[in-house]
Amino acid sequence: MLRKLTITLLAVALSGIGIAAVVSGAGASADNQTSSVLYSSLVSPYSATNSPNDSYSATNLPNEWWSFSFGGNNATQFGDKINLASQSSLGSATVILDSQACQTGSGPSCVTTDPRATFPVSITFTIYQPGASSGTVGAVLASETQTFNVPYRPSANSIACPAGTPSIFPARASLDGGEWFNPATGTCYYGKTYAATFKHFTSHSHGLPTTVVYGVSYSASSSLAASSLNVLLSTESASGAVTVGSDTDPGNLFLADTAAGTTSPEITCTTPVGTSFAEYNTAVGAGGCGTDTQQGPGAPYEPIAFVPAVELDSSN
Repeated sequence: MLRKLTITLLAVALSGIGIAAVVSGAGASADNQTSSVLYSSLVSPYSATNSPNDSYSATNLPNEWWSFSFGGNNATQFGDKINLASQSSLGSATVILDSQACQTGSGPSCVTTDPRATFPVSITFTIYQPGASSGTVGAVLASETQTFNVPYRPSANSIACPAGTPSIFPARASLDGGEWFNPATGTCYYGKTYAATFKHFTSHSHGLPTTVVYGVSYSASSSLAASSLNVLLSTESASGAVTVGSDTDPGNLFLADTAAGTTSPEITCTTPVGTSFAEYNTAVGAGGCGTDTQQGPGAPYEPIAFVPAVELDSSN
């Protein structure tokens, strides 16, 4: 599970496989009857009741699943190169986040006393023209920065989720006792999902090209809570979640780190990541690093590669 305990879980889970507008409140996208979906990877294998063409709302979110940790990877931007279903002006973009932040404490001592409590995070969603060289980005086609009030995850429940509880993450045999319990699903989770929707993009008066690169960026070091905020992942396989559009370069994702020369084990195994936003291969390595890995026997999806849980909608 690539997450807040990500540095901890990453070694275990992955080795077994871890601008302008200010928006308050839920930041979830509202249904827009006049828009059409240009690209969607929002449906996760653990949220089969969600329609692939839904605009996600606070009451229609997937359960927590694997996610990418900005803090655990020293990441500054994360995204993918994609093919859109059609050429159109951009109306909105939604990214599903995984909040593993506690109001106080962490792990088994995680406490959130107010279920309405939130923490502010400034997040930027950028769409680029693909670069002239392979694996690079070119001109910015659209960009928006918003401050979202992200909810804290619920408190740890050591009674319902004691150490040794079977994990929802097939590659991790058991949990560590720091999870919260969702009575609706009867399952223990590390985080709580949240939909951040961007609706006021700059520089998008013309239609987007068929192929674009998008990036999600925020500072994981801006606060303790932000260091526990991840980007939810889905898969690019046939039984996964790319339901509209397609992934241009399967098995590759775009990434930038705070400092050049270090590896980002949730994405690359041996290739050092730079400070410029560029494409990296995600093939699994001998130590379980990388995202291209089978998630346990009987899993309802193929071992292709993870992609961020994102939707782009037109303004038509």
